[in-house]
Amino acid sequence: MSERQSKYFDYQGIVISSTGQDNQDSETDLVYLIQAHGKAAPKNIMYGVSKCAFVPTNLERNFDNIEEAKNLERRSKIPLKFGEVILWNESDCDHDKRIILHIKREKPIYEASSSRNGLILKVGGVIQPTSTTSFWTPLCTVTMPETEATRAEPDVWLYAWIRFETTMKSGLDPFNMTATFESFDSCDPSDQARVCEAPWNAGSPDSKFGVWRPDPKPADSDDEIDIEPREGWHLPEDKWAEVIKMQLGLYVGERLLICKELSQFDFIIPLQKPFSRGTDKTLIYPAVGEYFHFSAIWSMQHNGFLIYELQPVPLLRQHVTSVNGNLLTRVVPASIRGLFVDKEGTLGLIDDPHHLLSFFEFHPAGYEFLKAMAEVRAVRTSENKSVRYRIVRTSGMSIFENWLRDTQFVVGPVKGIRINEDTVICAKHPNVYFKIPNNLKEGIPIGGGVQFVGKRQAGVDSEIMITECSPCPAFTCKNYSVSGDTRLFQVYLKPNCDHEQLAESDSMGFVDFRELETPCRGKFLAWVRESITVNDCRRAATIMEVCSTAICPPLIAMSANSSRATSARTTPAGSSIGSRSSIQSRASAATSVSSNRFVGPSSRRTPSGTPQSSTSSRV
Repeated sequence: MSERQSKYFDYQGIVISSTGQDNQDSETDLVYLIQAHGKAAPKNIMYGVSKCAFVPTNLERNFDNIEEAKNLERRSKIPLKFGEVILWNESDCDHDKRIILHIKREKPIYEASSSRNGLILKVGGVIQPTSTTSFWTPLCTVTMPETEATRAEPDVWLYAWIRFETTMKSGLDPFNMTATFESFDSCDPSDQARVCEAPWNAGSPDSKFGVWRPDPKPADSDDEIDIEPREGWHLPEDKWAEVIKMQLGLYVGERLLICKELSQFDFIIPLQKPFSRGTDKTLIYPAVGEYFHFSAIWSMQHNGFLIYELQPVPLLRQHVTSVNGNLLTRVVPASIRGLFVDKEGTLGLIDDPHHLLSFFEFHPAGYEFLKAMAEVRAVRTSENKSVRYRIVRTSGMSIFENWLRDTQFVVGPVKGIRINEDTVICAKHPNVYFKIPNNLKEGIPIGGGVQFVGKRQAGVDSEIMITECSPCPAFTCKNYSVSGDTRLFQVYLKPNCDHEQLAESDSMGFVDFRELETPCRGKFLAWVRESITVNDCRRAATIMEVCSTAICPPLIAMSANSSRATSARTTPAGSSIGSRSSIQSRASAATSVSSNRFVGPSSRRTPSGTPQSSTSSRV
């Protein structure tokens, strides 16, 4: 090879197998092509290595010392091993015969080992988000068993053991190679930038093909202005840091920890592994409801943190869980009306999307002293930013349920706003629907403010019938019809200093900001709508959600999942006398997190709902 060629090589390959016995007179090993001319090589190409590749060239010209020449000759004759990477140039191979004539050994790239099934390689790769049993690697894509797929997070650079097998005897044979997933090995936080090598992340800002958008900064430090914000403006505290160390988190299943102090972030276990506990050193998996100290690093792909250190905290009592893997806790009304907190104050805000406790505040025991046993489900920040728990079922509340079945009571006078044909909501009772009869609608248009008195009928779960009402111009707001019953309302909101997900309206109470950023000021105008229904319950933490802070009405795509499309606006059961048992059975059917700590997480299904269990892929 020339001096120029020794610095750059056209091809890179990895040794997969020895050649067949009939071909060993001319070839020694089979090499799978993985890179050509600095780019990913075309798939399904295998070369044989000629015996002459182990004979050094130009010994006399390069060495005057005979001992050095002998050492070079001896090193050149060392046989290739499974998993070893070699380099060669265009002039060093015969493409027609699929044979390599001269090689350059590369430093070790892949760790090789063996299992009871054969030789295996430790290869880095990424689980595909849209197909959670597909593991992409720079060498090939393999299919994992579901039991392994549930242990790992998609879009994280993980190391796994993969078995490569071929029935080829020489480079001229028809291509045949099978890659089989064996098991996961580890996750290294320092390698997470390699996630952008996956084809679906080519446009990521972290990718070498992406460009960071620069932040505008003054050219001179003298140009900086240091003044206090105006009175009444709220500047949210920025708790973000690239690395979080030794925080306390609650494991809620599906490789997710929630930290009460940093509830706006997800803390994800990228690769779930068992750990030993107790004197018998039995290996167990984390259980739902356990507390851990953890350290984590920021991940742009997940818009959250990946945990790289996890230590159990045995001194803190574990939460009780249901058979569905949800947390069982006693809840009490929170200071934010319509929401709840657990009695011990360890979880943070809890919402009630199924309206199971909408009449909780009217019980004679009093708003501040009544407690309910509830089954709550944790959600990721993509569903709720800071209200991280949702009530899916209540139990052990026979006294409250008997009271609901037999009791009538009167509410009002209170002020609210009419949001559709037959529904009024108010800030004082934000999780209750008030139904306005046809004979009282005159003079109160949709979007109009109303002062009313309502009467609750026995057996009705989450609505109260209005018996008296009159217009309230102070609460009337501008509204805009998108299509059918879908309407947008422009109201003034105030941000909540403690919970950036929530803002408060005088006429509607607290509303959910979803993924929008809360403006840093006192009062501001925003367009709100009734929350969309997902899985038979509202997606937002409150009845109303913000869709824009622009002055003009936003363009909203109509969805079949809107609340008006899926239910009559009465109770969650779709009937003004809906059964609480039917509501709770649907609520408990929501996706829950569960795991067996001795055998690992439960099976995960693909987005199509079809389980996948095949473990090998033909490349």
